[in-house]
Amino acid sequence: MGLFRKNPKDPISSFIFENFGAYPKNLTLYSTALTHKSYSQNLPNNERLEYLGDSVISTIVSQYLYEKFPNEDEGFLTKLRSRIVSRENLNEIGINMNVLRHVQYFKGNNHYKSLEGNVFEALIGALFIDLGFVKTKEIMYARVLINIDHLQSKDTDFKSRVLVWSQKNKKKLEYKLSEIEGAEKKYLAKLFIDGKLISESVGNSKKQAEKGAAKSAANRLL
Repeated sequence: MGLFRKNPKDPISSFIFENFGAYPKNLTLYSTALTHKSYSQNLPNNERLEYLGDSVISTIVSQYLYEKFPNEDEGFLTKLRSRIVSRENLNEIGINMNVLRHVQYFKGNNHYKSLEGNVFEALIGALFIDLGFVKTKEIMYARVLINIDHLQSKDTDFKSRVLVWSQKNKKKLEYKLSEIEGAEKKYLAKLFIDGKLISESVGNSKKQAEKGAAKSAANRLL
């Protein structure tokens, strides 16, 4: 049976409140979330909570993006979700929380890849069991997804991303623009890689048309 307490003097309780804005009900869950399998073969480790937290994070992020970007397609949402739940981003969140200050693990010569991100996932799993889905979602929205605009800006600069990809892969990138005749002035942008048509888009301005073509190309190439 877990230890049920709200003790601000307990270091783990203080850590959880500091980073998630809520005190634990079942402190044992969080102690387990902060225990790596290398620490002891006789103690529960955080792998099961990590597994659960991974699914909880993915579900919450999916709902968040669905609500935040009502006009974006499935491809955009999937790619942005992938950035949010990536090892790189979750590790950064764990590092910013200074989770290693509380993690129990064998500190020998081993290098534990993605330890911070894995612990963060385990903590979310613990929050889910301890406080429920609704509260965990509130915490994620308020405390974890606050930098989403920064990640979004990286993902929506499609022209730069396609340009970087073409330079990295030593491909020739070219846009061809043409004006579409009609009552309203519109432009057609075609994007070519090494002379091959990759995507095209229509916009009310040259810039909008090129951006649309770049977005389609990014979803296809990246």
